[in-house]
Amino acid sequence: MIRALGEIRDEYITEALPEKTAPRRKKKVFRWIAAAAACLLLGLYLWPYLPFGRLENRLLMAAGRSHLLSWQSNAQEFAILPLGENEAEYYRVYSGSSGAVEGKDLKPFIGELYLQKDGRSFYRVKGLTALNYLIGESREGGMVLWTFHSFCNGSWTFGQLWKTVYGIESAEDIKSVSTSCFPRDNTDSGKKAQKSMRMVKLTGRDDITRFYELFKDLNAFESFSGLSWDYRQTLDRYPYSFAVRDDAPDPEFQEEMMGERVLTVTLQDGTSLDGWIYTAPYGLLYHADAVSAQLPEDKAAEAAALLGIR
Repeated sequence: MIRALGEIRDEYITEALPEKTAPRRKKKVFRWIAAAAACLLLGLYLWPYLPFGRLENRLLMAAGRSHLLSWQSNAQEFAILPLGENEAEYYRVYSGSSGAVEGKDLKPFIGELYLQKDGRSFYRVKGLTALNYLIGESREGGMVLWTFHSFCNGSWTFGQLWKTVYGIESAEDIKSVSTSCFPRDNTDSGKKAQKSMRMVKLTGRDDITRFYELFKDLNAFESFSGLSWDYRQTLDRYPYSFAVRDDAPDPEFQEEMMGERVLTVTLQDGTSLDGWIYTAPYGLLYHADAVSAQLPEDKAAEAAALLGIR
């Protein structure tokens, strides 16, 4: 990034290194360090507008968020919008800094008009074919980012959600599935345990088809309704267990951490989708503010093995 923005080449960095035999270079050293720092700051400021880096990350940064997993704050402004043959709730993405500041840097991301409803306009995100994000007017009239929350009817399958929101009609539309750990425990020992967790990237067509088939027919329920918590009380906790730290204060909590993966699904068009979470001890998939029905134990074990969960 420094080279692209500031034309600072490797030979300049070498030349700027201090030499005991050449004290006269001190001013030149300072000059190049200052130039590098200025370019770095400029790059950070311009990052949402630069034509590289993941679109979703740049979009969230422009909206004032560093990341967006499967939940938001409870105090939400929402809009009911037509989506496919159904209607869906979209939640306003609030700035992570104040919870109420509108995104001021979204103009470069505004694509074609998606729809107008109740006197407000909503636009697609430029360069994004999926409908998980829209840019539209808030109650106050400013342009803000909106994220898909749930369909308005009682239940739907993940296959229906993937098709309508992301255009995923079959396993052929998925290029890869990567796993990472959810940072549940930020202590030194917790970080060490997370580093020991095995991460995988599924790229083979057979593995991706297995992933798609395991989850596409699962029913999904709106998690913010409170149903997910009540529903969880009725779930079976599967008897297989996951390695935990010897000093773990809460072994069940540690087992959930070791048996949980955040999924990044990359589509054939290059779009990467974050925030899908699979929790193996309960056989649940969390995605787009929804929680799945429980996988049968044999399929939960198959999903765990496929995603590298030991």
